[in-house]
Amino acid sequence: MDISNKTFESADLAGLSRIFDDLPYGCILVDEAGSIRLVNRGAEALFDLRRDDAVGMQLEGLVSSRIEPMIIEAADLRDRVRKAQKEQRDIPPLELRVQIPSRGIRRLEYESRLIRPGGPCSFRIDTYRPLGGEEFAIDPRTLRSILQDAPYGLALIEADGSCSHVNNTFTGMTGYTQSDLPSLDAWLAKAHPNPSYRKIAADLWRETVIGQAAPASFSVVCGDGRVREMEVRPTMLPGGRMVLAFHDITARVGAEEALRQATSELEAVIDAFPDLYLRLNFDGTVISCRGGQTSHLPVPAHELLGRKIQEVLSGAIGQQVKDALLQAHAGPHPASLEFSFMQPGGMRSCEARVVPLPERQALVIVRDITEKKRAEREIAAQLKEKEVLLKEVHHRVKNNLQLISSLLALQSRYADDETARDAFRDCQHRIRSLGFIHEKLYRSESLARIDFGGYIRELAESLLHSYGIQPDQVRLRIRADDLLLGIDEAIPCGLIVNELVSNAMKHAFPDGRRGTITINLRKDEAGGITLEVSDDGVGFPDKIEIASAESLGMQLVSSLAEQLRGSMEVARDQGTRFTIRFAKLPVKERG
Repeated sequence: MDISNKTFESADLAGLSRIFDDLPYGCILVDEAGSIRLVNRGAEALFDLRRDDAVGMQLEGLVSSRIEPMIIEAADLRDRVRKAQKEQRDIPPLELRVQIPSRGIRRLEYESRLIRPGGPCSFRIDTYRPLGGEEFAIDPRTLRSILQDAPYGLALIEADGSCSHVNNTFTGMTGYTQSDLPSLDAWLAKAHPNPSYRKIAADLWRETVIGQAAPASFSVVCGDGRVREMEVRPTMLPGGRMVLAFHDITARVGAEEALRQATSELEAVIDAFPDLYLRLNFDGTVISCRGGQTSHLPVPAHELLGRKIQEVLSGAIGQQVKDALLQAHAGPHPASLEFSFMQPGGMRSCEARVVPLPERQALVIVRDITEKKRAEREIAAQLKEKEVLLKEVHHRVKNNLQLISSLLALQSRYADDETARDAFRDCQHRIRSLGFIHEKLYRSESLARIDFGGYIRELAESLLHSYGIQPDQVRLRIRADDLLLGIDEAIPCGLIVNELVSNAMKHAFPDGRRGTITINLRKDEAGGITLEVSDDGVGFPDKIEIASAESLGMQLVSSLAEQLRGSMEVARDQGTRFTIRFAKLPVKERG
């Protein structure tokens, strides 16, 4: 019968009932919840009970309704029962004078013993023993029958310290029989062969198990040489005898040791990190504090225990922590916050993560990020300084290119023929196209990319003005997607636009012919870029091959298209159309 469980099987109760019925006094078995499970024939006769009516009642109810009214002298029995059940303790022997129907006044010795058979649960046996010369006695055969059926190891120890009986479970658990253990010393010698440990175990046996009737745990060497962890729980019997319940706790001890080892390793890991770990309950009270540095918080870590962290910290920080706790408890994800505070050594910055735990608790991990913040500020300052320097570089390059363009303009005045002057002007246009790019770069927010659509418009209008062409003679039609190009793409693209637009203005509209120059810039779905420059002028001569053209401008266009790893197509119907396709190069973001 597993009487360590909270429930009893009907077969177990039937076996106990037969044993209890043979006892020469009234006996009531009560479970841990205070509910009556068994009533023997002696109790039925004493209190004029029917066991079917009593089983299932609360013991306190039976005492108040049936037993206490029979007591002649007030003994406050109900209060004693209630207190003993609440405090989980025995009720020592108490003499009662009761009026028993058809028997007159009798004296009874009432006693209640709490039995813990080695498991976490317990039960209570209340006995009512008639007085008047009768001695309390349990038939040895009956007691042995009870012990033999138990699911845990049991040993009956007599008043002289000898062992008179062990059950089968004890033998199966330890490998020892009753003949192996004639006395406590014999048990100590077999179970604890190591002399040093035997002395410790002997002291524990005599001081705790026997002296205080309290449970104790031992490492026991069994008959087959195995070492098992045993918990021994004593139950004192009248006459100086004692029942010892042996419970094998090897698995539990192993699990506890593994847990201790894992906990120790985890604590070592936690202590190795500079983070501060705070365990809080639902209202922010600090339950535990571990690891970290004292600079993590405005107050020393040991002063946090038992205090609400939102009250320890200053107003704004405390509100941040309170909001983070509410956020963590409201959802399954951790909440984060950053805060700063003044310390004697200067301003400190921290970040905290609030992780929800079961039972409405939270783990707060605090990390000092003062150095990280300082490094971020230094990097930001360095980047800002570099941006200023880079803008200044682009500005100076643009100015130098403008100076070169001006020098070429001055030199062109000394040229003897128109061809030389055209060459000087073409160089000016090319240099101006480069200058526009650098101007765009130092004026833009990003120093790595420029708005190429806006650049094309400025360049084309500048060329139109440079050639002295009136807007009503040659119109510009520009359709450009919003594209940001890096300097490695913008410079060759800018030079290509400069050459093709310049070529159209010089050759497509002779003798004052009117027309339109169209520039299309678009991005396709695959991420490629198409640049198209066309005019509706007289058209490019069929006899000239672009790839072998002697014109410096056309050679530049072919070379720059290859530099972009792109392709170039020329259409000569209804004017001339140049189409350059290339893939956009990846540009590294700044900052």
